[in-house]
Amino acid sequence: MPIVFLSKNGYFLLDRKKGKKYIKNFYGYSTGEKFFYIKANKINLEKIQNYINDRDIDKKCYLYELQNRLNSSDFQPNTKKTYLSINLTFLETVNKTPDKVKKEDIERFLSILKRRGKSASTLSVSYSALKYFYFSVLGNIDFSNIKRPSPEIPISGSLSREEMKKIIHSTKNQKHRLLIEVAYGCGLKLHEVIKITKNDIDFFSKIFIVGENNRKVPIPPSLLKKLKKHIKKTKSEFLFYSERNPEKHITPRAAEDIFKNSLKKAGIKRNLSFKSLRDSFVVHLIDKNVSPELIRKVIGIKKAQFKNKYGFYLNFINHIPDLLIFE
Repeated sequence: MPIVFLSKNGYFLLDRKKGKKYIKNFYGYSTGEKFFYIKANKINLEKIQNYINDRDIDKKCYLYELQNRLNSSDFQPNTKKTYLSINLTFLETVNKTPDKVKKEDIERFLSILKRRGKSASTLSVSYSALKYFYFSVLGNIDFSNIKRPSPEIPISGSLSREEMKKIIHSTKNQKHRLLIEVAYGCGLKLHEVIKITKNDIDFFSKIFIVGENNRKVPIPPSLLKKLKKHIKKTKSEFLFYSERNPEKHITPRAAEDIFKNSLKKAGIKRNLSFKSLRDSFVVHLIDKNVSPELIRKVIGIKKAQFKNKYGFYLNFINHIPDLLIFE
């Protein structure tokens, strides 16, 4: 049974009865009814490791830096709890202290989770939790060569990169394909993409979205030429006009039908809707470590709403990569 624990507010708790013989080695501690309160820091952890048997140290003590960073972060309470729990499970699995953890240990742990058939969200959050601690907090492991686990089924409501590639390549109608590329490549809602006009396109690489969330959305470089070509040959004001009445844009129902038909042609049998393109845009940018604040501004939603829906992001870059280029 451990005699030293980690408190929620940044102290090592040393059992007063069993730890009395060790407390003389520490300075600046306070005494409670059941425990000695020792400030959680690197020096005191090293003393604990030097004077107290490893089996008497609760593994959570080794996560004091993670807990301190999480306490000062603006993550949701559930996210904080989950990140701490995953890192504790990881240490118990590899039976190492954080300073001894290697890249191979993380890869092995993620592989174990995948073999056990853990869900897509569990795999993704586990990767993010470990990356947060060992890359963002400790800075001792480079995650650029640790691939996020790719389960058979992608995150609920989104498509995998491979599925997106199949959908785009199997959509032979050029206007239909462009509709899907614009929605996915720019992260637009259904009602936003069908209402785009020629005047909304700025060929310095922006689309002006007018509505409840007015904003400028980056256009992927690979999409600019296609848009220019499409605009030159269309007489309608709208990018995606109705064949029956070119003065009007296509209906939401028509856009949904186009997407459903593309899913069918790509051999994807899951029951998904057009909004899956926007969800996939966000999920794939998160996977590429793009700043959540940048993604949030591009898709035009509030911070709290973004966190609630896409709460597993970390370690970002500050530009929007071209998702229409498939490696």
